[in-house]
Amino acid sequence: MVFASIARNWANALKKSIDSTDAVSSEDEHMIASQRAKCCIFYMYAIICFAGSNKISICAAKEICSLSVLAESCRLFEDPTPYDDLLTDSCCSDGGDYDDCRK
Repeated sequence: MVFASIARNWANALKKSIDSTDAVSSEDEHMIASQRAKCCIFYMYAIICFAGSNKISICAAKEICSLSVLAESCRLFEDPTPYDDLLTDSCCSDGGDYDDCRK
């Protein structure tokens, strides 16, 4: 999955950049939160690249699981961002609560 690898590389590079940035001001914190949200989106792009596959290998299944954890970890444990509403809206086609959609 070439496109999945590309999207994961984008996310990994962005995450590395985020990890090396110190938030000194509230503007820095907002920038880091926005970058973290973009990182999550890139990991989700990588997951979407596996859609439509008739057969998924064990390696691909492991990659999907890994990407799911990475995407979710970018969203958790941090302050919410303006992107969070967009992500939850896209996860819930009926506009319901994200936690309800995960059940």
